[in-house]
Amino acid sequence: MLETILAGFLLISAVLLISNLYPTAILAVRQAEHRIQANALAQTILDEQRAAGFAGLALGTATDLPARTIDSVVYRPRLEVFEVDADPEIVKGLRVNIEWDFRGKTRGVAYEIWIHDIPR
Repeated sequence: MLETILAGFLLISAVLLISNLYPTAILAVRQAEHRIQANALAQTILDEQRAAGFAGLALGTATDLPARTIDSVVYRPRLEVFEVDADPEIVKGLRVNIEWDFRGKTRGVAYEIWIHDIPR
């Protein structure tokens, strides 16, 4: 009798554990998908800015770029051009912050690169 109760308890515990892990795993996968999309968007924006040219980047500016919707998630990119510890005529820093809302919280990623305009 005791063995049956113990086996039933273990079986119910295992079922409850598995049923609680599934939603947690789905949530983690969804968060990872959003972060991957934000990373790809940040890399795209940085690549576009590098291709646009060094002279067009004004130091000390911060620009809110148009929001982009990917898979019903609205990503809000912000581009900052900042001065680095070097000659600003040769080197500038670019930082892209991407924010989005998920389950009532604001999430975000940031990427930063230095670009140069060294004459060849």
